[in-house]
Amino acid sequence: MIKALNLVNSMDLTQGGPPEVIRNLKKSLNKDKKIISVLCLDRLKILMILKFIFFKKTKKKFLKFLNKYDIIHAHTIWSFKVALLAFFANSLGIKVIFSSHGYLDDWSMTHSVLKKKFFYILILKILFLRSNIFFSNLGEYQDSKTKFSFADKFVIPNGINLSIFNQTYEKEIFQKKKIIYFGRIHEKKGIEILLQAIKELPESFFEKYIFEITGPGESDYTLKINRMIKNFGIDNYVTMLLPKKGKEKIEYL
Repeated sequence: MIKALNLVNSMDLTQGGPPEVIRNLKKSLNKDKKIISVLCLDRLKILMILKFIFFKKTKKKFLKFLNKYDIIHAHTIWSFKVALLAFFANSLGIKVIFSSHGYLDDWSMTHSVLKKKFFYILILKILFLRSNIFFSNLGEYQDSKTKFSFADKFVIPNGINLSIFNQTYEKEIFQKKKIIYFGRIHEKKGIEILLQAIKELPESFFEKYIFEITGPGESDYTLKINRMIKNFGIDNYVTMLLPKKGKEKIEYL
């Protein structure tokens, strides 16, 4: 039985996609078999990492832990912790997989450019050439393949299981149509641009349409979006909702 260790920054709801992907993987694959485990990188403190590097006994113990797995699946990329674990895994002959989750898209690549360039040249390039890279977004792959060298790679297209939306609604029950933003509340998502566009819409538009925004996000940025809605004077037409979890997402959609 193949066992996989998933590396993620945190399983906190505010982290958006990666924790949700892992939760879904666990639900669909684990069932009665314990084939998927999770290691949250925010639990690996600096002191612990230094012990792995400089103390033989601690390193040996940690390598023994890693050796229980056949695959290391990294759900984050720009991380020294992931790089260290990937190098350890490579030394043991464990296959390392990276899921990009937007970490290689244009927005990410225009932030901390020098830091990422050095990190890629010195560390990540070696790991990419040794590893399987999974891309969940075709556009991200097309953009990133001109900047990075990969070994084995393939694109996983985004999909949706329509059978879960088995309840139909009569259009007449809605007085106004909802336009929703449904995703992580983060500056890379362009929510601020959306609000600026809504502000420019004529008053008559809102006779037929309203907007809702929902999703996980850091509290500081969520507050910023709430302030923008009020400052733009569009709070009668745009509502921020609490993030949806599990079945709530399906019921909401």
